[in-house]
This record gives sequence, structure tokens and C-alpha cells, in this order.
Amino acid sequence: MKKKVLAMLLGMTMVFAAVMTGCSTGDDAKGSTAGDGAGSTESGAPDNQGDSRIYKIGMSIDTTSQAWRAGLVEDVTTEAKKHDDVQLTVTDADGSSTKQISDVEDLITKGVDAILISPIESQPLTDVCKKAYDQGIHVIVLDRELEGDDWTCFIGANNKDIGKAAGEFIREYMTENSFTRLVEIQGTPGSSPCRDRTEPVDEALEGSEIEMVAQQPGNWIETDAIEVTENLLQAYPEGEIEVIYAQCDVMALGAMKALKSAGREEIKIISIDGQKEAYEAIKAGSMVGTFTYPFPGAEGVKTAIKLIDGEKVDKVIDMPSQLITEDNVDDVYDPDSVF
Repeated sequence: MKKKVLAMLLGMTMVFAAVMTGCSTGDDAKGSTAGDGAGSTESGAPDNQGDSRIYKIGMSIDTTSQAWRAGLVEDVTTEAKKHDDVQLTVTDADGSSTKQISDVEDLITKGVDAILISPIESQPLTDVCKKAYDQGIHVIVLDRELEGDDWTCFIGANNKDIGKAAGEFIREYMTENSFTRLVEIQGTPGSSPCRDRTEPVDEALEGSEIEMVAQQPGNWIETDAIEVTENLLQAYPEGEIEVIYAQCDVMALGAMKALKSAGREEIKIISIDGQKEAYEAIKAGSMVGTFTYPFPGAEGVKTAIKLIDGEKVDKVIDMPSQLITEDNVDDVYDPDSVF
């Protein structure tokens, strides 16, 4: 009798242990999976369930107050929505390097797998991006460069190449039209696009009869460009400025408004970016031409997914640029474009 009782107790103990072991395994697995995305309030994919993978991607944009920058964010978010397993968090630094550093710190704390960043300035954002990179977070730099080499991938059109092409076109156009007086409205001083869209132009004009009358920062903002142009028109009477080179279409459109208000529309404008309103100005004869600068956002999301999956990508991914003039503007103009 005692042997039967002991056998029954042993059997019950083994069943109970098996049941408890099965419950424990299920809870651990579920808890581990949910932990990848649990409690997130960001847009995009829901929290992890079962064995599904959530790609946690953060984006740090310097500002959305400028049209091209807002378009870049839309390019990222539109692509992210195509992937049910992507959880995207977007931060806007509102033009402040200090806030952008804080935004990146916050994305690191959130435990993102990859950070897409377009830094307002190269040097100030380098250290915090290195911190993310050293922690194994893929740092994908869009449009504007960082200092050093502590980032995973850069995606964007080559501003140096565009600057060189712009300089060569400006020289050719001004020479053909016997123009010699040029003004440059630059972006934000210290930003890599400003540098790369300035130096090659200066080099391209060396040895020519073209004089750089003035170089003034417009900070990539239309209102700043309007003010800069108004001041330049007061300082330089009719005939002393013949061509304005604006480093982005937003500033070119601002300059155009100032020229129209002052009755100085004889001044020609050349720019960069490929904005819809710039195409319209080219079609109307108010602008000579612009060089396209394609959005790298969608490619950034795709690259982030590849990296998170363990794939290798090129350190630098160049996106092609194109000169748009009256000769080919109808081929690229889209009245329904968001930018």
C-alpha cells in the first residue's frame, strides 16, 4: 500500500513540474518578445507579439520649418508606413543643435535599432552620434555630414559634386551673357551643405572675369533670404548685381519676392534643390535653373531595415542630381508634388 501511495505522489509531482515548466517557458518567451516594443507610443508598427520582429527606427531632423526638410520627414514617414513591422519615432530639433543632441540622447534611451539623422551642424552632433554608434545603434546620416567616421552609412546627393556643377554652369551662363557681377545667398554657416555648395563654386569661378560681389547667409529660410536680398539691393544699385546664386530653392524664391517688390527682376537666379515652385519659376522665366537634390529618406528606411537584419551596405550611398532649365523642366515638373 505504501508503495502505491509513493508511486502516485511521484507521478503527480512529475506532472505538476512539467506543467509549471511549460508555463514558465511560455511566459519567458512572451515577455522577451514584448519587451522589444512594449509600452511604445510611437507611430508605426504595434508592440511585438509572438515571434514577429519590430524594427525600431528613430529619426532626428534639425527642423521642419524649411520646405525641403519637411519633405525629407514626409519621405521617411511615407516609406515607414509601407512596412508593418517598422516602429518610427520622429523628433524635430526646431533649428537648435542643443535640442537635437537631446533628441538623439532620447532615441538612444528608447533603445532604437537605428537612427536616421540630418544634423543641423556637423561638429556639435558628432559626439552624441558616436555614442549611439558605439552602443551598436546603426547611425544613418541623411543629407548633411558628421565629423569623423563613427557612423554607419551616409545617404544623399553629393553636395560637392553639385557645387562643382553649379559653379561650372554659373560660369558658363554668365560668360555667355556677358555678366560679371554675382551674389551668393548661402545656407547656415557651419553646415556641410553650405560649405560644399560654396567652395566648389568659388573654385569654378577662379580665373574668370566674374566678381563675387557679396556672400550672405540666408540660413535656408525664405524670410531670411528676403531680408538679405532687400539689403543687398539697397547696397548695390541697378547694374551692380546681375546674377544671384542661392544655395537652395527656398532662398531663391525669397530672393525672387524681394526682386519683384523692388522692381529688379532683371537679376537672374540660379539655385539648388528641385522644388516644385522653382520649376514653376523656371517655366515662367523668373529663374534660370536649379539642380535637383533628391530626398534620401525612403532609402534611409530601407537601409535601416537591411542593417538591422544584419546585411552589409555601402558606407556612402550617392543619389544622382540633375540640372533643370527651361529645356527639360516640363519633363520633371509635377503639379501634384508635395515639394
